[in-house]
Amino acid sequence: MKKILLPALLMFAHSIQSNSQTNATNFTATDCNSNSHTLFTELDNGNVVVLAWVMPCLTCIAPVKTAYNIAKSYNNKPAYAGKVKFYLIDDFADHSCTYLSNWASNNNIGPDILTVFDNAPGGTVIKEDDYGGSGMPHVAIVGGSDHRIFFNKHNDDVNDPAGIEYAIFRALTPASVT
Repeated sequence: MKKILLPALLMFAHSIQSNSQTNATNFTATDCNSNSHTLFTELDNGNVVVLAWVMPCLTCIAPVKTAYNIAKSYNNKPAYAGKVKFYLIDDFADHSCTYLSNWASNNNIGPDILTVFDNAPGGTVIKEDDYGGSGMPHVAIVGGSDHRIFFNKHNDDVNDPAGIEYAIFRALTPASVT
């Protein structure tokens, strides 16, 4: 029985690993200040990008604020200054830039490393579906020249400060050992 169970278990684990997305999807989007951003250019320049999709909603505040504060703390460290970007993204593009910016400001998110996207038209510019589908809030952390996803959670799972901290650290720290 063990001889059958172990290979079956290994095949199942491999199928889960190979079917989960491990690399970011590129996009070029214009932020609410009319600046253009291309994700892969940011990553190729050695930056880490925290993508945070919001409705914006009441339950989005605490986890998004936590992710923002952790990202900001890295920019306060001399070795990582300016290397972590935080993109606040409207999930369905049904809120204006002014509304999103005010929501962030009213909840003490930003302005330091914050870039706001209304994601118009219709949430099709920075596609949440490219990062595992919808759920509020949704945070993905991407980095490296291989455009790797280090963290990708939504709904209640986003409330993971240790996971966010570790993901940003890993994205900023090239692996010396495989």
